[in-house]
Amino acid sequence: MSEIGVILSVLLVALILGSYYLLSWLTWSQRGPVWHVIRRAHIASVVRRATYDLDQEYRDLLGA
Repeated sequence: MSEIGVILSVLLVALILGSYYLLSWLTWSQRGPVWHVIRRAHIASVVRRATYDLDQEYRDLLGA
């Protein structure tokens, strides 16, 4: 393998590892920007489910 091939291989491996690290930091780090979006979506899902449960209980009480 030529010297340029070795350099390109090292750069490719470094790029792949760096991209994985950056993606994991953006997604799972609590200081990352994506973490806030995931948390808000989770909270919205919980609130929606709780609202649906309360609505069902209210309808059951009205029907009884």
